[in-house]
Amino acid sequence: MRKKYFRYKAEALINVKNIVTVHDFYFKTPFESEPESHDFWEFVFAESGEFQYMRGEEHGELTAGQILFYKPNVVHCIRTESGGEARLVIISFECKSEALKYFEDFTGELSEKLKKYLFELVEEGGRLFDLSSSTPATKKMPEKENPPLGGIQILKNTLELFLIYLLQSETSKKNASAVFLPPRTDEKSLAETVKDFLKENVNGNLTINQICESTFYSRSYLYREFKKATGMPVLTYYNQLKIEEAKKLLTETDLSVSEISAILSYDTPNYFSKQFKKSIGVTPHTYRKNIQNKR
Repeated sequence: MRKKYFRYKAEALINVKNIVTVHDFYFKTPFESEPESHDFWEFVFAESGEFQYMRGEEHGELTAGQILFYKPNVVHCIRTESGGEARLVIISFECKSEALKYFEDFTGELSEKLKKYLFELVEEGGRLFDLSSSTPATKKMPEKENPPLGGIQILKNTLELFLIYLLQSETSKKNASAVFLPPRTDEKSLAETVKDFLKENVNGNLTINQICESTFYSRSYLYREFKKATGMPVLTYYNQLKIEEAKKLLTETDLSVSEISAILSYDTPNYFSKQFKKSIGVTPHTYRKNIQNKR
């Protein structure tokens, strides 16, 4: 007899979208980077030496064993005046996962266990890229010939593991819910944020993943809180916005049903008509005729 097994859905706490750079720098003379900002995340780890950093309006020191994160679009730079040897690991990447917001202003110590995972990450990067040829000004990492099969996926997975282990380390000291879901004022604030985004893209063809990425909410959190606030799933609300826009176009313009269907990014006019009738009770043609008869 075939048995039924329970399946645990493996939702990604942290999903790294793209790797940008992997650097492992050794400085034997004073060094200072140019101030910069970019639309992706970056962290720096001081293996040895002492560094001074600027992060937005904040100025501070980074000493051996400490890690520092730069959130997207914050102006930052780092320098060392040490005459001795200093080592700095810099990793930059794209990620829009909700949990990563914990690191927006993070500076902290790495345990020996976390250092081990970090240097596994550097080692994986060294299999893909020529780390000795990169500089702080590098915009595209120099790739090695014949990189290992699946190397970039291994690098991505290793980075995600490191970030998750770092989060676990931090949540053992703090309230986990405060880490995984940054505080919101109330459910309405989430709903209004998402509603505004849907209205701005009413003529598009958004997926739930695109909505999550653009509004910086995790899928499960977005679904639960939006439905709690509005009484309906996100995509159901999105479809209702489209229907309301269709009613407006049918009333105020002479556009054909096919043209309105295309404007609202429906797959076919037939599918648009079915969705319209399902919501309003009549076809778009009948709706327009009824409106005209009332005038």
